[in-house]
Amino acid sequence: MKPAKISVALALFLLGIYLTEAKQWSEFLQRKESAEVKNDLESFRGLEAIYDIPDINRAQTKILSSSPSKCCGSSRRSNETGLNMEKDLNEMVTITKNEYNFLKYLRKLYAWLIYFPNHFNVREALLEAGFTDVQSEGFCKCCDSEHPTKPEQFHLALTSNPGEVIISYSTLINPEPYGQCVTIEDETDGLGDTFTGRVFCTNDTRTFTIGSGQPPLICRNYSGYFHHVKVTGLVPGKKYYYSANAYSKRYSFIAPYGSNTSHVRFGAIADIGTQGGKLTRAALRKHKDEMDFLMVIGDQSYSNGCEAVFDKYMRDMEDIIAEVPYMIAAGNHEGPWNFTGIRNRFRMPLEESGAGPEALWYSFDQGPVHFVVLSFEDYLNYEKGELYEETYAEPLYIFQDQVQWLEKDLEAFAKRRESNPNLWLIVMAHRPIRCSVNVSDCTELAPQLSASLMPYLVKYKADLYTCGHVHTYERMDPTIPETGQLCSQCKPVNNVYYSPPYPVQVMNGYGGTVIEGHNIYTGPKPDWSAVRYNSSYYPYGGYAIVDVTNDRLNYTFYHTSGQVWDTFVIQK
Repeated sequence: MKPAKISVALALFLLGIYLTEAKQWSEFLQRKESAEVKNDLESFRGLEAIYDIPDINRAQTKILSSSPSKCCGSSRRSNETGLNMEKDLNEMVTITKNEYNFLKYLRKLYAWLIYFPNHFNVREALLEAGFTDVQSEGFCKCCDSEHPTKPEQFHLALTSNPGEVIISYSTLINPEPYGQCVTIEDETDGLGDTFTGRVFCTNDTRTFTIGSGQPPLICRNYSGYFHHVKVTGLVPGKKYYYSANAYSKRYSFIAPYGSNTSHVRFGAIADIGTQGGKLTRAALRKHKDEMDFLMVIGDQSYSNGCEAVFDKYMRDMEDIIAEVPYMIAAGNHEGPWNFTGIRNRFRMPLEESGAGPEALWYSFDQGPVHFVVLSFEDYLNYEKGELYEETYAEPLYIFQDQVQWLEKDLEAFAKRRESNPNLWLIVMAHRPIRCSVNVSDCTELAPQLSASLMPYLVKYKADLYTCGHVHTYERMDPTIPETGQLCSQCKPVNNVYYSPPYPVQVMNGYGGTVIEGHNIYTGPKPDWSAVRYNSSYYPYGGYAIVDVTNDRLNYTFYHTSGQVWDTFVIQK
């Protein structure tokens, strides 16, 4: 047999294997009965939907029936717009870009599963990455290789102080000695032509090097530099522009009022993936000018320790969070490598709120609201946060440094509230402390977490507890902690809660992930479950806009279609 024919035959054989493996993988999942594997099957179907994959059997028959005489003439490409897989395949067949992406994914996934059949987190990261950040050389670079000092992934954060923001960004190398600075300009400065504004610099530059996905799945030896610049002394309510250096994009933001105002409006999401969160991001862009800040209550990007995926997420979010302050809570999918990624990427007001430099909790004030952000994620047992494994939850009392900080923080707030009863207390953490979904997070873990946190919520009269983690939406009426029963002031009247004695709870894990499977509300709805929505498989998504004044909290949950799916008011 001639070498050319051998090459074509080998290529056809390999391509047939790829397609056969797709069928075998689907059949393998169908044979399994565990809930997790059923979710994996839905993920496989979701992948087909994302890339509009043709039927596997038809695709295999079509390609394997192709003959060299039909595909290998002087014009070696079909009339389809497509992307060739390998050099050999370029000689015999052209497939569509969607098919190429699918087969490339399948090849990598199948090789991974041979050696690590129970390892699902990297697969999930690949799904969320959309395969656009797979680097064939096997190394990760957070930023632009051709311009290593070019800043990207800009995002803002708040402290409690008026006219103060933290501007964060990434570069491939550390641009010393002048690169860790931002220039702030207003309308009276020479925008775009000269740097005539004020310059703020920082020595808070962080870097880390970790493995970031088993080669060749994503990359290894991830590294980058993350700069955090505190900008102070701005005029609250005034618009400012900023940039970092000559390679930098220019963004704008409104200087925050801090607590020197009686009104705040913020966005709230959780469990927003990279690929799966596309619709939610598009919807949030429409609300960008309405939000004083955006709160993500855990599980950003679903990178699962694969930091190249997190880079893609931050680039996708940049046009929002470079202009709207972006506040975060730690979730289980940020846990790999013991939260190294988010500890370095983000600069939350830890120091300003009295938390330690490595804390996963903090507080801040905006408008009439004191926000407390907590973590149930186990950072103490490092092995649970090692490599690509997501973290487990522990009751609050396990984290004594967090408990001590929380008691001190809430006691200080209580004294402020004595002189100003119009202040609100909103507490957030990634995990639910109550929910009616038929999963262990609600049936087993939530009661333990509630027992550790609820005494603080009751003692310090929290108005709202909101979380994510379970990929559904549920609003829960306040209940008597000792009995779990509704009280006389616990049910809303026309969706208005009038001075409820215990906090309203909202679980909003509807931000959008590629991997779904939480359509699991079963049985009768408890009397304390006011509103709940099952997840729908990809695409889907939802987000909240919360508007708070001195005497009224208005919570509105939107589906990404623009429809209002829930709204309620807490009235003082």
